Amino acid sequence: MFPLPAGDWPSSVEQLRRQLFEGLRDMLRSPPRLVVTGEWPVLSELTLDLGGVRIDPATAWVRPRPVVERQEGPGCRRVRIFGAPLRWGDLDGPHFELEVSDLQFEFARDEAGHGWLMPAKVGGGSMHARITGSGLDRLFLEAVRQLAQAQGITVDEAGIRLEPAGPNAIRFVARIGARKAFLKGRVRLTGLAEIGSALELRLRELRCEGEGAIGGIGARAIQPHLDRLGQRPLRFPGSLMSDLRLQEFELRPDAGGALELVARLGPGPRCGCGE
Repeated sequence: MFPLPAGDWPSSVEQLRRQLFEGLRDMLRSPPRLVVTGEWPVLSELTLDLGGVRIDPATAWVRPRPVVERQEGPGCRRVRIFGAPLRWGDLDGPHFELEVSDLQFEFARDEAGHGWLMPAKVGGGSMHARITGSGLDRLFLEAVRQLAQAQGITVDEAGIRLEPAGPNAIRFVARIGARKAFLKGRVRLTGLAEIGSALELRLRELRCEGEGAIGGIGARAIQPHLDRLGQRPLRFPGSLMSDLRLQEFELRPDAGGALELVARLGPGPRCGCGE
């Protein structure tokens, strides 16, 4: 789904393009590269290029509050969202491409007065993403640093290695080097990541073990966060993918540590986002 500014719903291609630009600019805090073509009310293509755009993980694609108003919107033969690469915070994230066909949109307004362009029907689509081993290590290092910071622990290094564990699962082993004052230690994380047909990520068998005094402190600080992560699935919040279902899926780690995701997507039941 895409954010729209407050006011009347668009009634032409140019009005839609302008409102999408404003809504995405405010959400992403960066001017989006957006192309909308075709004739109203059936668009030919909607393309959003997120390459190099800094995405704030805390605010990007937030889920709307309960919807209080709906109205039929335009159709679109092809929607394409890509980034080469996505910028996740201050780091380079994955190279990402999502393409969806035969969409019927609707306009929706939530109880806070925010407008949204939401998918009502989806034909199908495909998704491809790839991140290098070094890029994955940097993202992992940043995530671990944020967890450890609250405990006064400094994380100096972190790396993660992946191996297939089935057609839609990856087993991972991560090692972290940390220090607190003059004490140093290492932490080892293991677990299983699975992606389900509704494009939800489930983390299982999460374990944290420490080496040395500071490693033990770090492991005890991290394990409760891992336990909470394993209690419920993680979903792509408020995105076009909320109305899609996984038909074919493959995770491909290679010998160099890179991770590639390839998926074919089909229509699913109405997501009910915001209801």
